[in-house]
Amino acid sequence: MGERALRTGLFLLSLVLSVGPILAALACEGWDLRSALLGDTGPLEDLTSGGKEPTIGVENISFQGPVTSENDLPPLVSSMVFTNPYSFKLGVKEISLEVFCDEGIGVGEGRLDNPVVVGPESSENLRITIVFTSEGSHHLLERHVVGCYLQVRLDLKGDFKLDLYGLEIEVPVEQSVELYQEVEG
Repeated sequence: MGERALRTGLFLLSLVLSVGPILAALACEGWDLRSALLGDTGPLEDLTSGGKEPTIGVENISFQGPVTSENDLPPLVSSMVFTNPYSFKLGVKEISLEVFCDEGIGVGEGRLDNPVVVGPESSENLRITIVFTSEGSHHLLERHVVGCYLQVRLDLKGDFKLDLYGLEIEVPVEQSVELYQEVEG
C-alpha cells in the first residue's frame, strides 16, 4: 500500500504542478484565454481598436512674402494641428506632400520643417512649407486670379512618416485648403 500511495501522490502532484499555473493564469485574466496568452498588448490594442485615428487640421496658411503677378509665388507656410488619440507618444518624422490646384494640376511640393513628437492623447502644431514650381506659379497666377485676388483650393496629397517605438509607419494624408490672397501689381 505504501508504494501505491506514493505513485498516486506523485501523479496528483505532477497534475497539480502542470495544470495549476494554467488555471491560475486564466483566473487572473478573468477566464479570458486570449488575454491570458497575449498579456497586455498596450499600443497594439490601442492601434487596432476601432474609431481611433490621428487627425490633422489646418490652423492658418500664409505666404512668406508679397504675391506679385510678375514673379514666381513665394513659399507658403501652413500651420497644421496634429492630434494623437492614442495612449502613447507618436513621432512625426517627415511629411511629403504633392500640391495640386482644384483643376488637378500639380503646382508644388510641401515638406515638414522639423520633426515633432506628439504626446499621448494630445495635439502639436506642425509647420509645413509649400514651395511652388515655376510652372505651378504661372498656372496659379494665370488661371486662378479673380480681380486682384488669387482664389484657389489647394489639394495636399502625400504621406506622413510616423515613429512608433522605433517602428516607422507611413500614413497617407489628403487635405484641402482654401487660398485667398491679394496679388500686387
